[in-house]
Amino acid sequence: MAVINKLRTIGVVVFIEAKTKSEDWAQIPNIVKNHLNSSKDSIPYVVLTTPDLDEKFGGYTHKHLKSGDYTAIFKEAKKEISEAKKLGRLDYTQNPDDANAAEEHPTVEISNPSIQKWVSSSDTTIEAKLLKVENGDRCIFQTSQGRTIEVSLDQLSRASARRARKLIKANR
Repeated sequence: MAVINKLRTIGVVVFIEAKTKSEDWAQIPNIVKNHLNSSKDSIPYVVLTTPDLDEKFGGYTHKHLKSGDYTAIFKEAKKEISEAKKLGRLDYTQNPDDANAAEEHPTVEISNPSIQKWVSSSDTTIEAKLLKVENGDRCIFQTSQGRTIEVSLDQLSRASARRARKLIKANR
């Protein structure tokens, strides 16, 4: 399960069973099929792509994955994905509600914040209160020790970002 969670933080996950039926094979994205066809290794095989499946960031065989050192395995792909984000090739993380929040409510104060577990997109965890969100994207947390931590929504895991968005909506 750790590998799945790590993969979800940096790309799209497509699962293909070894006994995939031919009619199901037709539904597999071409970028994944092409990579599988060019590989000499067997399934499981992981291919990281953009959400629209237009660009591939890496392909990993069972041999790569069984080491369990996912940080090292996905390091290059993560770097490429970060670069793609910087260059605007990955503008998928922007939720339309976030843009509206930035225009309509530059700062959203969270009423009665409570200490919760928050996970980053790089799989680090903090326990903190979400105090406010500035410009629809900048989350301001405070730990029980009083330390302030600022991160953008796209630096949170999908689940944590989803929870933050719910709090934004509830506190507008």
